[in-house]
Amino acid sequence: MTDYEFPLNEKVRTLLRLEDLFARMAHFSEREHRMDHHAALIPCLRYLKWPAAPILKSELLQELERQKRALSSLHNNPDIVEDALEAVLADIDAASANLHSTIGKIGQGLPKTNG
Repeated sequence: MTDYEFPLNEKVRTLLRLEDLFARMAHFSEREHRMDHHAALIPCLRYLKWPAAPILKSELLQELERQKRALSSLHNNPDIVEDALEAVLADIDAASANLHSTIGKIGQGLPKTNG
């Protein structure tokens, strides 16, 4: 299990943990062996046991909105490539739309496990 002991705030540690879980899930789900597919499910099950899971959706939406506001203020800055900025803002909009379209809490449709 990866520990993030660097003195970051809790929000950053949560996002790093989430990124690690998704990276592991993506890595193993692309493989062909059934044991790899089993390994891809482990991050999902860890997420379900995560104490922050129930409020993660709203926190992610708030953080995406905060990032969008911060980046939007860079429009018309001569040091910024507008096309790159627009691409990042479009990615943020797409991620927000995907989260908004998720019914209920993230992971709600995944089965609960014992142990």
